[in-house]
Amino acid sequence: MSTPTASATTEIYFRAAAATLVEAATVLADFGCSPVDVSGILERSRRVEHALGVVIGNLTAALESEPVAADGAQLSELGRALGRVVERIRAAAALADAHLVTSVPDEVLEVVMTIGRCAHLTAAALGACDQPLLGSYRAELLRLAVHAERTFTRWSLSRPRTGANPTAELGKALVSVVHAFLAVGCAAAIVIRA
Repeated sequence: MSTPTASATTEIYFRAAAATLVEAATVLADFGCSPVDVSGILERSRRVEHALGVVIGNLTAALESEPVAADGAQLSELGRALGRVVERIRAAAALADAHLVTSVPDEVLEVVMTIGRCAHLTAAALGACDQPLLGSYRAELLRLAVHAERTFTRWSLSRPRTGANPTAELGKALVSVVHAFLAVGCAAAIVIRA
């Protein structure tokens, strides 16, 4: 039995959603600025989340108008997985804003760069829907998730234990963004023909 695939119309929406993920990762790259403009990052991440919401809304409308309802549930799951990535990005920005984070250590910036790699990889995979990329895409996402976990854990273990640390909370939130990309990889089989 072959895997059902997205129509050309829905593939366009997934490509637009993937491009939005790249934009969201670019917003997070501003954590590398000194001082960090967390309110600016939060505001831009909200705009990106809204833009993705519009794309997912259009995708949902397109799915409802297509004749094959069985594919719709799987396609909707991929849409939700993409949405969760941007929700977690906005949540990380909100956390940094609430704690007035003004700088982040190199290890946390490494997690931010890993998010960027996940976003670009996802955009490439969803943009090449007719190529057999799914296996290597998932493997690379897993490798990036392990890298992010190790980087954050190594930093966490080396820092002094002095009560609550907003930067550590931010790091955990950013690692959860990488985990959200794994869910995209699992849901992507519907549009990437392996």
